[in-house]
Amino acid sequence: MINIQSIQAQNLIYFSVNNGHDLSYDSKFRVTIQKDGLVSWTPGIKWQTSCQVNLRYFPFDIQTCSVRLINWVYSAALVNLTVPSEEVILVVYENSSEWQLLSAEQYNTKWDFGEVVYPIVYLKITMKRLPMFFVISMVLPIILMTVMSFLVFLVPAESGEKVSLAVTVILSYSVVILMVTDIAPRTGDRQPIIGKCLSLF
Repeated sequence: MINIQSIQAQNLIYFSVNNGHDLSYDSKFRVTIQKDGLVSWTPGIKWQTSCQVNLRYFPFDIQTCSVRLINWVYSAALVNLTVPSEEVILVVYENSSEWQLLSAEQYNTKWDFGEVVYPIVYLKITMKRLPMFFVISMVLPIILMTVMSFLVFLVPAESGEKVSLAVTVILSYSVVILMVTDIAPRTGDRQPIIGKCLSLF
């Protein structure tokens, strides 16, 4: 019985893959044969893919990305893709300055495609956005502009600064909108609530 723990790059394209760098034929990645007959081959392959995100609660959002890997070349009778455990090994994982990894799960199943059965490996990754940068760059200026817009009504008309303060607030608000447009992720699916709040002013 041959149990391939890692998966050859050119056999695993199910959804859109942006970039794949195949190092499976490098001489450093050799087959390991144990005394019980288990054959392990762990090539170094780096995939870059994408999944849909829900930006409704941006920048306080939690994203769950699901990836399916299917071996289209060999059926389950020839090559069986299995995972050692449900938890993903995070030994080489590096923390991100923008995202916090909440959970990473994996499991395998099989897909009955007519007379041929294909093995499938599912990966489910849940990440939480670290919002501090967006709070300082987006949320606080929006709150400040909102407070300033209400202060315009408190300035007496006799002072002569009421109109100039209102114009300054409007110009500042336009600059904040440009900043938010540049910082916020672009999506046409669901608009963030913070973007809808901006459109009300």
